[in-house]
Amino acid sequence: MLGLLYDGAIVVDGAQRIVYSNAATERLFGYAPGELAGMPLELLVPPRFRPRHSAACREFIRAGEPVMMGTRPILQGLRKDGTEIPVSISLCTADAGGAPYAIALVRDAAAISATLGEATTRAETDALTGLGNRLALSHRLHEELDDAHHGLGLLYLDLCGFKPFNDRYGHAVGDRVLQIVAERIRMAIRRKDLATRIGGDEFVVVLPGVSHPGLLEARAGVIADHVCRPFSADGVTGAVGISIGGVIASANGEKEARLVDLADQAMYEAKRRGIRFWMHAPT
Repeated sequence: MLGLLYDGAIVVDGAQRIVYSNAATERLFGYAPGELAGMPLELLVPPRFRPRHSAACREFIRAGEPVMMGTRPILQGLRKDGTEIPVSISLCTADAGGAPYAIALVRDAAAISATLGEATTRAETDALTGLGNRLALSHRLHEELDDAHHGLGLLYLDLCGFKPFNDRYGHAVGDRVLQIVAERIRMAIRRKDLATRIGGDEFVVVLPGVSHPGLLEARAGVIADHVCRPFSADGVTGAVGISIGGVIASANGEKEARLVDLADQAMYEAKRRGIRFWMHAPT
């Protein structure tokens, strides 16, 4: 009966070896008929997920309740050619002659994944500037702080002299100024960096791989040089200044809210001193 299903179906024994896979599974993962029989289930899982997947599968077979696999709507599967595909999985257990088995129904989730990706992008994008927003900042910091031994710098930017554009020329001109500034920040950072607007005329830039104060200051200088050039916004010519606070995540780990707060404090110190950049002293 499993062979008639439109979705992929995989039966796995207690040793996490595939004892059966239907034709839909073989097509989805790029294997020939019968090729998966006797192979370890982890063959279908990207290497970086295998330890957690193996532990979750073992616990599921033992207890009959999904652990990790039941908590994520989309997982990554690994095809024979090495490419990854998004899949959704439904699980149940079975018993044959006293031996435990797990049955997984696997569906190609490319369309679902694309829809979720688009929704996530919209949710994490500042509508005015197209930069990331607070949610994007939080997600990225959470990811980077898990791997901060490679270095992580943060810059907190606040514009100087922006308010007069709103007061004298109206919010349409002010919005256009923010868009120009956002584009200049985007052009001044590396591809792996993340620029976000977190409200008003305040921006935060995440700089993975930055662990030296001199490099952080240099990156701040490049951004400041770009932002502070004169511009024309809807026929209004002018320029803004900038105050930038910097911080580098400590080797002992740092909470994301604390990291942003330290960069914010450094920005206010730069503003108080009347200079473009100030860095929070490492602890």
